[in-house]
Amino acid sequence: MLPIMTKYLSPEQYGVVATVMVLVTLVSSPLFVGIHSYININFFKLGQQEHLRLVSTLIRIPVVLLLPITAIFYIYISFGGDTWSIPREWFICIPLLAMMTFFYRLVTILFRVKEQAGYFGIVEVFYSASQVGLALLFVVAWSKGLEGRLWSIFFSSFFINALAIFVLFKQGYLTNGFHKSFIKGSMKYGLGIIPHELGSQLTRMVDRLFIVSLLGTSAVGTYAVAAQVASIGLVALSVFNLAWQPYVFKMLSQDKEETKLQLVRLSWLVLGAFFVFFMLLDYSTPYIYRSEERFS
Repeated sequence: MLPIMTKYLSPEQYGVVATVMVLVTLVSSPLFVGIHSYININFFKLGQQEHLRLVSTLIRIPVVLLLPITAIFYIYISFGGDTWSIPREWFICIPLLAMMTFFYRLVTILFRVKEQAGYFGIVEVFYSASQVGLALLFVVAWSKGLEGRLWSIFFSSFFINALAIFVLFKQGYLTNGFHKSFIKGSMKYGLGIIPHELGSQLTRMVDRLFIVSLLGTSAVGTYAVAAQVASIGLVALSVFNLAWQPYVFKMLSQDKEETKLQLVRLSWLVLGAFFVFFMLLDYSTPYIYRSEERFS
């Protein structure tokens, strides 16, 4: 999607979208209060019926928190707070956009712990397909620009969460009542994990907020594109390391001089291959993401 979005969105528009997504991610921590992690770690500690009651109880917490967090955003903008060029109505909707990822994340966690890989794959593919399809429809086919990209994010999140809510309902996670005994443990765990999650997210994303505050949305749009292109290399390295590590440990376990020399030669070959890969990526990027020189 990146070459298409950089063609149809200006750096300023892309920067607004990037800033919205950063704020959505940051708002998720206080809104979700570590519920996903708490449900995950208690899956194997509780019986099936108790876990159903746990989920049925805890999903109400972010629904209740949504109103006061949205009110904070409204008060902030009412007193003239900086929205970093985000349209006023979309800035107020940031907590709602965050909330619309809650049920999707919950369902994927439940599918993973239940080892239901097929259902997990279906949900992930549906989400990706809706993201791509709606972005092409709103931004490319209908030429809606920034508004179109934001609406495509909104509707794709809406559809995936509607599917997630349906799945939760069919599996009995929405119909097991409210049990106060689960709230105390969840809040004790969640309030402690919020600083950790916020710290992790700020480490990864606060640079975009600094750039948009100091240099504007055009600069953060260009930076966001560069960061996403760089992530291609990061994914390649991560995938290779997952396959390379067991092979390295197997060779080292043999404890033979010839094997160690072979490993050294292979390591130099890998370094050379990645050097060529990054050189080709660097050379091809301006042509793939040129976008009529707007992102140059």
